[in-house]
Amino acid sequence: MRFALTAAIALLTALPAYANTWNGKWDVNAALSKITFSASQSGQAFTGTLPAFKADITLDTANLAAASIKVVMPLAGMSTNSSTRDADLPKADWFDMSNHPEAVFESSKITALDENGKYQAEGTLTIRGVSQPLTLPFDLTLEDEMALATASVKFNRMPFGVGKGWPESSGVSENVTVDVVISAKRAEGAEATSAPVAPESQPILVTPEAQ
Repeated sequence: MRFALTAAIALLTALPAYANTWNGKWDVNAALSKITFSASQSGQAFTGTLPAFKADITLDTANLAAASIKVVMPLAGMSTNSSTRDADLPKADWFDMSNHPEAVFESSKITALDENGKYQAEGTLTIRGVSQPLTLPFDLTLEDEMALATASVKFNRMPFGVGKGWPESSGVSENVTVDVVISAKRAEGAEATSAPVAPESQPILVTPEAQ
């Protein structure tokens, strides 16, 4: 009987199929996202904004072991609504932007704090080429393909050498609060891993030689 070809085709249909699974990547919506910071000078509170940032986010709440966040923040164009203060910030005593044009936060571990959307990202913040550990708590809301993350963290600028000649006693607050809002959508067309999908049970046909 001549049945080898038919049997082989039928056997292939019985092998596990492979389906793409999402790899946790997110595309940030820049128009709906922002990073701001606040401090005080001479007893007067002020708020500053960063003109742009780039975030590389891999975050699947079902697989936090593989999660990572990296945010690169160009500092040029930073604004605090004070022309005098804004002119000083790029200088060597403050952010030294000519030598260190970016600040970077990169996570090393992301964990869930509860079952209500509270998480924290442990990582490193680098400013002026100086890296310090930073834990960033954030709230995460997921709806269909969309995500909204909000975070607020306070840290001391002095270990980074930012405004090192102006300590708290000079009237400039050493503690700075950074607020983050990130709106994102599941990335489309991102490289995905493959997972086996159980095939439907199908008989292996044996076709006798045609008479």
